[in-house]
Amino acid sequence: MGSAISIGQTGLAASSKQMEVIGNNLANSNTVGFKASNTLFANMMNQGLSSAGSLAAGQGVAVTSMPTQFAQGSFENTSSATDMAIDGEGFFMLKDTSGTILYSRAGAFHIDKEGNLVDGKGFKVQGYSIEDDILSTVPGNIFLQKAKDATPTKEISFGANFNETTAVAGEFNVSQSVYDSKGGAHTLSFTFTKTATAGEWTYTVTFDGVATGAGNNGTIQFAADGTYTPVADRTITINSADPLIAAKLKGATIGTAGAITWALFTKPTEELTGYASTSVVRSLNSDGFASGDLRSLSIDSNGVISGVYTNGEVVELAQVCLANFEDQTMLKKNGNYFGETSGSGKATPNPAGTAGLGEIQAYSLEVSNTDVAKEFINMITAQRAYQASAKVITTADNMLTELMNIKR
Repeated sequence: MGSAISIGQTGLAASSKQMEVIGNNLANSNTVGFKASNTLFANMMNQGLSSAGSLAAGQGVAVTSMPTQFAQGSFENTSSATDMAIDGEGFFMLKDTSGTILYSRAGAFHIDKEGNLVDGKGFKVQGYSIEDDILSTVPGNIFLQKAKDATPTKEISFGANFNETTAVAGEFNVSQSVYDSKGGAHTLSFTFTKTATAGEWTYTVTFDGVATGAGNNGTIQFAADGTYTPVADRTITINSADPLIAAKLKGATIGTAGAITWALFTKPTEELTGYASTSVVRSLNSDGFASGDLRSLSIDSNGVISGVYTNGEVVELAQVCLANFEDQTMLKKNGNYFGETSGSGKATPNPAGTAGLGEIQAYSLEVSNTDVAKEFINMITAQRAYQASAKVITTADNMLTELMNIKR
């Protein structure tokens, strides 16, 4: 009879643990990135099973594990560009204040005062930095530069058509903005003059209206069909020793040692033509920028974070890194974070959208995957099991009392 009481006690303990899990799941039904847990039970074997044979009874029930359910939750839209959800497999990698790497599906991030991408606890999001269009190979803190320094113009290009029917000595002007090392804007102008030779134009170059010298003057010659095939780029030299030009630069520099490349050969998309139609400028390009502040961010499906600055510059800053595991069910759960264990295996980091990892959905958050209706059903089941176990104990106690009464 005593065994029945102890068995009932195991039922009470197991049902209580199940209610704890259910309560935690329901309490976190609105927690971003939360993954619900389940409760698994097992019959406790009789220690004398080998000798008791078919008459052996079990010794009750025990909770064997509380596995995390990694099913993907639904997405909700937000107004923040730094909010991210993973559409598919993988976890965000975050470095806590002690330097430990943790893993999470909660993508509610923001930029801290130092420019790092962090979550609500200040843990730093990990990813690959992009510098000069080169993607790093080792994950690190994602740093989003809030301000961009001025960069001097080193290369220009443009596309244009030169009207072949233009009268001799007729002119066509192409001007564009260039920037010095302090971010100051200047106007670089090409004045093309039609010559008596078919398809031929000469040009002179001015910098803020100041002639740059005979060394920058030249000629372009179009073929009979109006096409132009450059054989090399040309160099435009801005002579800062010229007092008039020095007055425009005000101590700043431009180009590479004053040399700006006119990319005729290396920029074939910036085509020059000499057709018998109106002279027009089709495109203008230069690589310099004034200083600027970060105005907005955009994140594509591969997790590439691009910054749009007030100077018009659009720069790829970093790429979000995701991690996967050989057995994610063996991860150690700590609130909204997970830690690797010997059972889960080491994390395998890769850029989002590669190696079977999910893609990033910006302006979105993955909500809890708790199924409220299912949890209420489990709650009723746990309550009934608890009541049954309690009934076993009270009934066994009554039977023991009756037995003691017989003795009296």
